Amino acid sequence: MRAGWVALLAIAAVLASLMPAGPAGTQPAITVCPTCEVTDLQAAVAAAPAGAIIEVLGGAYSGPVVIDRPVTLLGRDRPIIDGHGRGSVVAVTAPGVRLEGFVIRGSGSSHDHEDSGVVVSAPGAAIVGNEVVDCLFGIYFQNAPDGLIQGNTIVGKDLPEPLRGDGLKVWYSPGARVIGNRLEKTRDALIWYSDNTLVSGNRISGGRYGLHFMYSQNSLIEGNDIRENSVGIYLMYGARQTVQGNVLRGNRGPSGYGLALKETDGVVAERNLFYNNRVGIYIDNSPLSPELENRFTGNWVAYNDTGLLFTAATRRNVIAGNTILENLEQVGVQGGGVLGDIRWVDGGRGNFWADYVGYDADGDGVGDIPYRNEPVFGALADRYPLLGFFRFSPAFAALELAARAVPVFRPQPRLVDPAPLVAPPGPPPVPGLKPDPTRYHPLAGLLLATGMVILSLPWLGRRTGPGTRTAPAAPSPAQGPEPLVCVGGLTKAYGDRPVLQDVSFTVRVGEAVALWGPNGAGKTTVLRCLLGLTGYQGEIRVGGYSPRRDGARLRRLIGYVPQQVPALDMSVGELVEVIAALRGEPVGYARERLAAFALDGVGQLPLRALSGGMQQKLILALALIGDPPILLLDEPTANLDPESRADLLGRLKALRDQGRTIVFTSHREEEVRQLASRVIRLEGGRKVGELTMSPGAPARLTVRLLLDEGLVGQAASLLQTHGFEVYRNGRSLRVTVDAGRKAEPFFILGRAGVKVHDFTLENEDGVG
Repeated sequence: MRAGWVALLAIAAVLASLMPAGPAGTQPAITVCPTCEVTDLQAAVAAAPAGAIIEVLGGAYSGPVVIDRPVTLLGRDRPIIDGHGRGSVVAVTAPGVRLEGFVIRGSGSSHDHEDSGVVVSAPGAAIVGNEVVDCLFGIYFQNAPDGLIQGNTIVGKDLPEPLRGDGLKVWYSPGARVIGNRLEKTRDALIWYSDNTLVSGNRISGGRYGLHFMYSQNSLIEGNDIRENSVGIYLMYGARQTVQGNVLRGNRGPSGYGLALKETDGVVAERNLFYNNRVGIYIDNSPLSPELENRFTGNWVAYNDTGLLFTAATRRNVIAGNTILENLEQVGVQGGGVLGDIRWVDGGRGNFWADYVGYDADGDGVGDIPYRNEPVFGALADRYPLLGFFRFSPAFAALELAARAVPVFRPQPRLVDPAPLVAPPGPPPVPGLKPDPTRYHPLAGLLLATGMVILSLPWLGRRTGPGTRTAPAAPSPAQGPEPLVCVGGLTKAYGDRPVLQDVSFTVRVGEAVALWGPNGAGKTTVLRCLLGLTGYQGEIRVGGYSPRRDGARLRRLIGYVPQQVPALDMSVGELVEVIAALRGEPVGYARERLAAFALDGVGQLPLRALSGGMQQKLILALALIGDPPILLLDEPTANLDPESRADLLGRLKALRDQGRTIVFTSHREEEVRQLASRVIRLEGGRKVGELTMSPGAPARLTVRLLLDEGLVGQAASLLQTHGFEVYRNGRSLRVTVDAGRKAEPFFILGRAGVKVHDFTLENEDGVG
C-alpha cells in the first residue's frame, strides 16, 4: 500500500512540473501517451486538479477508468480504453466531465451489474465522438441530468438480440441531449423517467427498440433515421412528445411498428416518413387523459403492410394532412370494429388516400365525396389475424370482388374521411427520401383507382355561377414544324427489371402513330410515361409541356382510352355527368357525344351491364369530352369480336381523318395498317424499327410458324436477312409478309433445312 502512495505522489509531482504557469483561471494541460512521462491514464485522472485537460495521444490503456473529478479527457489518434471483459470500462462520477475521441471496448457481460462502455452518474457530462464497441451496454446515464451524448458510434456485443444490453440508456436523467450518434446491433435505446430530452440526427439500426420512451415528458425527437429494428419508436406512458422529420423504415420484427403509442398524451407527429414497416403507426389507447389529444399531420405512411393500426378503444386523435400511400392495408383495427372519435379532418382538409375513388369537381384539392375504408378481407383479418396468410390468395381476390359487385357483402366502414385530398401534400423534409415527382399528382375522380386520365382533370373549368360551368380554353398544342410529342432516351425500370431502354420518337399534329409489338414490349408503359403516371428517365414533351413539371397542363391536351372500363359502381349517366363537370363541358354536349356513338339510350344502365363493344365505344366517347387534341389509346380493340372491332376502328379512322392526333398501342397488324400513318416497333423495351405507312400498299399478313425451339434463333436471323419483319414468341416466329409473298418464308427455311411443324395465317380481320 505504501509503495502505491509513493508512486501516485511521484506522478503528481511530474504532472505539477508539466503544467505551465499562467494567469489565474487558465486550465492546466496534461499529456498521456505510451512514451510520455505520464503513461498511466487512471493515475493521471487521480492526480489532475479540477478543470484540467488530459490529452491522450494514441495507445491502449486498461480499464476500468474512474473519472471522479471535473476534468476533460481528449483522445488524439483514437486511444483505446480496454476493459478486458470485466465490469464497466469508464465510470464518470463527477459533474461537468467531458470524454471525447476514445475507442472504448471490452466491458463485462453481467446483466445484473449492467456492465457498460461508459456509465455516468453525475450531472453535466459530455460524452462526445467516441467509439463504444464490444460492450454489453453502450452509454448509460444514471441520475445524470443535463448531459450530452453526441457523435458516438455504439456497436453491441456479438450476441443474440435478447442477450444484448442497451446501446443507450438514459435513466432518471432529465435534460439529456442525444445528437448525431450511430447505434448498431444493440438491444434498445431507452429514455426512461427523463423529461425534456432532445433526440436529434441519430441513426439506429439492427436492434429491438430503436427508441423506447417511458414515463418521460416534453421531449423532441427529430431528424433521426431509425431502420431495420423490431420497432422504430415506442412512446409509453408519457406526455407532450414531438416526433418530427424522422425516417422510420424496415422495422419488421414481431410487432414491427414504425411509431407506436401506448397510453401517451399530447403527441405531435409531423412530417415523418414511415416506409416499409410491418405497421406504419400503431396507436393503443392514446391519449389516456380525457382533456388531451394526439395530432398526426404531414406524414407519409407508405408501402407498409398496414399503414395505420389502432386498438378499438383508441379515441381523440387528429389525423389530417397525411399521405397514406400504397400500404397493403391502409388501416386496421385490432380485434375488429369501427374507429370512433378519430378526427380525420382539420381546417376542412383530410388526408390523401392512394385508394380514394372520388372526384374534385370544383378544383379546391378536396374530394367531393368521402373516402370510405371498408375492405371485407381486412375486416375479417382484424378479428382473425391468421387469415392474413391468405392475403394474396385467389380466395382473397374472390371475396373482395364479391364485395364490390354485391353491396350486401360490404362491411361497415372502419373510417370515413369526409374531406379527402386529391393530391398528396409535399413530401416530408427527411434524409434519404427522394420522391418521384411524376408518380402522384392532382388526380380527381376515379383515375386514382383505375388509371383513366379522362377523369383526372379537376383543374378544367371554373364555377361562374350556381350550377353553371364554363370550359377555359385549353392550351394550344404546338403547331408548324415542331412535333406535338417528343420522346428522347425514355428509360424505365421496375426494380432491377428494365421495361423501356432508350426509346426515342416524335409525333406531329394530325398523325396517327402506332406503338406496335408483342405483349410485354413496353407499349403501355410508354403511354403511362406520356401521361405522367409513372416516373422515368429521359425527356418527354407533349404540346411543349413536361409530365414531370407540367402534369396538369399536359393532361388538359389528352383524352385517354384504356383497354376496358373499370369496375365502377355507377350508371353510365352518372359517369358522364362527373366527367363533364371535370372537363368543364356542359352535360348536354357530353350526352350528344354518346349519341354519336349510338349510346344515347344506355344512360340509366350500370357500367357492368354494357357489352364489351359498348364499353369500348363508351370509353372513346368519354375521352372526347372537352375536345382534347390528342388521343392516347391502349389496345383499343382488345377483347372485341370482329364486328365490334371493325365498328370501333371505323370511328377512330374518322377521327384521324378529321385531324385528331392519335397515339395508340397494338399487337394486331391489321389494326395498325388500317389506322396508323406511322409505326414504331417495340421489342423487349427497345425501339427496333420505324415505318411510314403508304396508302394503297398491298395487303399484308402475319404468318405464325411453329419450329423446333433450338432453331428459332437461326430461322429468325435467316428471314430477317431476306427482308422480312420477324419477332419471336417462344417456339414460334411471327413473320409479316405481303399477301403475294406468304409462301416465301417456307421456301427460305426449307432450303436451309429448318423444319416448320405448323403454321397459321392471320388476315386483316385478325382471324386465321
